[in-house]
Amino acid sequence: MALLNLLLSALSSYIFYETYWKWRALFDENGRYFDAIETVVYEDVSIYWLYVAILFGALALFCHLKIKK
Repeated sequence: MALLNLLLSALSSYIFYETYWKWRALFDENGRYFDAIETVVYEDVSIYWLYVAILFGALALFCHLKIKK
């Protein structure tokens, strides 16, 4: 269970990096950035993937510590 949560945390971190972190300085006043090369609109609400990653990371740590006892 701890490994599954760790993998989900890593996946969520990757999504956070790809959809928010790389573009964080380019968002306009509406919280959007249009990448003309890839024709994709990124939105600043993608920061929620960070919270998901933290949650799964905490669950992985909890499961790992629970197993150790």
